[in-house]
Amino acid sequence: MAWRYGAGPGCTENKIGQYVSGQFIGEKVWKCVSGCSAIGKPPVGPVYYTCTAAVKKEDWEQGEKSFNYTFAQKGPFVVSYTGAMWMDLAIPFNETDNSDGGWNLQTIVNLGKRSDTGLPNASPVTASKPLYELQFQCKHEIQIPMVDPDGDKVRCRWAVNEECHSICNAFPVATLDEETCTISFNADNSNFKDDGWYAAALTIEDFPKAQMILGNTSYNTSTPITAVHSSVIFHYFTHRVIDISLTSPPGMTYTGPFKDSNHSGVVYWDLKWTPTAAQKGDNILCGMAEDDQGKLSDTYCFTYIAWDHDPCASTPCHHNGTCDRRGSTQNYDCICPGYTGKLCDSEINECLSNPCQNGATCTDEVNGYSCGCTSGFSGVTCHLGKYISYIVTSIQF
Repeated sequence: MAWRYGAGPGCTENKIGQYVSGQFIGEKVWKCVSGCSAIGKPPVGPVYYTCTAAVKKEDWEQGEKSFNYTFAQKGPFVVSYTGAMWMDLAIPFNETDNSDGGWNLQTIVNLGKRSDTGLPNASPVTASKPLYELQFQCKHEIQIPMVDPDGDKVRCRWAVNEECHSICNAFPVATLDEETCTISFNADNSNFKDDGWYAAALTIEDFPKAQMILGNTSYNTSTPITAVHSSVIFHYFTHRVIDISLTSPPGMTYTGPFKDSNHSGVVYWDLKWTPTAAQKGDNILCGMAEDDQGKLSDTYCFTYIAWDHDPCASTPCHHNGTCDRRGSTQNYDCICPGYTGKLCDSEINECLSNPCQNGATCTDEVNGYSCGCTSGFSGVTCHLGKYISYIVTSIQF
């Protein structure tokens, strides 16, 4: 989550990696807004977090934290946080879907077990800077990183209705590649304002690669399982800045810049991070550099897995089977022609289907069979008979 610098729980450049819980204006808790109770919207967890990034000159702070909550049923539930207006946007709120100026983040929680993994579904994971300072009068492409721990297909789309609350349609003349979650636009003065602030609200969804059941609901490759929402601010400017901005997992610290003695004009930052057990799995790190001419580099992101143990490393599949890992989980599938079972430990008896014809004897083989034909028959399945030709020389009545 992110706030204006000094307007949230209190993340600063000097508190990166620390838990912050300062006072601020607005709600202090996440709430269950659907599925939990017939009356009211019960709180499920605090919004305070571990400080992960803060840039005073860009006027934002950001953090991340997990919390535990016991639901009475398996769901699905909608967990949401609605905060006060963060930035004064170039497009007035009376021109968007909700004029109260509130911002909304929400996600869907379903604790039912998947039929393909036997475990609850893991929501897609995304991370991004909350605010991008971009050069005015330039074309830009911003890719929002997204991964799924279950190995599901992940796509993003523009948020709608309560997903985006008062910032629906607040980003003009932009295209969205839903497969890569890349926003493309030209920040010219025909559609944007210099020193203007714009908001893009996105919804990121995961889709199973094959039909499966979660709880009592069936999902196919075109049915989203869960959804998480992300809001990003874009600020266009013409002045010059020098900095580097990182979006990192909790606990990562960085210092710099330092001059690279081997490369003239090159500087670098030192990053340090020891992942906790709770951070096991997919993590995303994004970075962007800003030069002394006021131009920004593209944002570069990569995904890495903490505390990872590849279940396929021990070659669990028998009979030269191929181990196919499911995302970054400990689940895998063994692919092995001619064999079946979790580890390809059972040879398939192809003779059970009685492929041999005309009284032939079937011999089972690995990934196949052979037929021992009786006299007078031939072919792979002994389906060909032998014919005797003769000539009638006389007919007697």
